[in-house]
Amino acid sequence: MNLEEASVLAGEWMDEVRGMLRSSFRANLEVRTKSDASPVTEADLRVEEFLRERILEHFPEHGFRGEETPAVEGSTKWVWVVDPIDGTRSFASGRPLFTTLLALVENGTPRLGVIEAPMTGERWVAHSDEVCLFNANAVAVRSPRSLAEAVVIVSRPGSWVGAHAEFLSRLQAECRWLFFENDAYGYGQLARGDVDLVVERELKMVDVAAVAPVVQAAGGVIETWRGCSVELKEEERLNAVSVIAGSCAGLIEEVRALGLVTE
Repeated sequence: MNLEEASVLAGEWMDEVRGMLRSSFRANLEVRTKSDASPVTEADLRVEEFLRERILEHFPEHGFRGEETPAVEGSTKWVWVVDPIDGTRSFASGRPLFTTLLALVENGTPRLGVIEAPMTGERWVAHSDEVCLFNANAVAVRSPRSLAEAVVIVSRPGSWVGAHAEFLSRLQAECRWLFFENDAYGYGQLARGDVDLVVERELKMVDVAAVAPVVQAAGGVIETWRGCSVELKEEERLNAVSVIAGSCAGLIEEVRALGLVTE
């Protein structure tokens, strides 16, 4: 599998997705609630169907996993993973920092990741721990710094309850600045050197597959709260995975020392 060729194709597909989502943004689309209480719009469905068709047209032997449509089992070790709109709540509310996520996974390990932010015209592409490209230019995480100097992004306030809420209070007290819920856009900011740390609870497989190669290729570290690598080999456990990503391992260790509750 030539990952460079796959990344070029992914870029062409994302050019189309950008146009699709820009034309649908703030268009008063109906928002439906799925069985898991998450929202979905017609734009989610159109984008996923478009990417599904393009992927299976070029790689009919590959598998496919999406947020909105049934899985396709392939005949090889390669699987594409798509989240058509990461941040549907933002999209449906006219907030522009939602993204489209596309990943290519080999035997459970993400090898290619694309984060497309259509409304801001930003795109991150990375594969095989090589250079991370932001709008075709190489980028890297910030130089190492302490938690006291760190800018942190965390998942939505409602996901922090009980012991997790207590940990969040300690984290907020120790870091420089803390922001809530930028969805996958926050991982792009980490890779670009805008922020230092992202800590999120209860993500799905489609949320983590694309961001892992981007963070790693930019020189960052990403792992589960249990300290494991981000691998998609046990899908039943990857619909509530919690992730921490940082500019360096030392910063993540500082966060763990605050009493991060593993799940």
